[in-house]
Amino acid sequence: MDEFAVDVKSGLTYRVGSNDLATIREMKRAYGKLRMGPGSVVLDVGACFGSFTSVALDAGARVIAYEPLLANFTLLRQNCPEADCRNAALIVGDAREVELYWTGRVNYWTMHSTAMTRRKFHATVPAEDFHTVLAEVRPDVIKMDIEGGEYELLAEPLPGWVRQLALEMHTVSNRVGVKRELAAHLAAQFSTTVVAPRVDTGAWNLVGVYSR
Repeated sequence: MDEFAVDVKSGLTYRVGSNDLATIREMKRAYGKLRMGPGSVVLDVGACFGSFTSVALDAGARVIAYEPLLANFTLLRQNCPEADCRNAALIVGDAREVELYWTGRVNYWTMHSTAMTRRKFHATVPAEDFHTVLAEVRPDVIKMDIEGGEYELLAEPLPGWVRQLALEMHTVSNRVGVKRELAAHLAAQFSTTVVAPRVDTGAWNLVGVYSR
């Protein structure tokens, strides 16, 4: 059974012995370049337990937060009751369910994906079409951290009303060598590359931030 504690600085409940606290601490480094405030509509794709959602709410934004793993979603809803929290994975297509995979290392609650099928454990979770959600929500800010699923979701250009995008690009077995292509694809859509992902390194995850 998980042991929980409250981080004094952020006020978020986290799982003791997990990577939750480290995730809270890295929010400013990873996503601090996003400009959010009252009137912003933020789509948090891969919200986990709410570390970024909480930051966006504190800035005065309206947040729609998607998290497919039930253990994370339960904590997300507890940490961010003001957000529109949705227990589903975002995919491209009309499937209402999708397989979610994870390693089984319970201290790493952030490492689950619809893309990395070689992982040890899996479960069927609810799914919604990304483009349908975009048309419904019309976010001006998107934060995305979905462990390799970003390649499918971002294959098509984003609508013009998306003014800012921050994401983690991941190295996955079926997407080797395409991080550079995705970075170029995004840079062509946005007028400013605020944080350029270092695609030539062997890093597992790379943060990129773009704005129009």
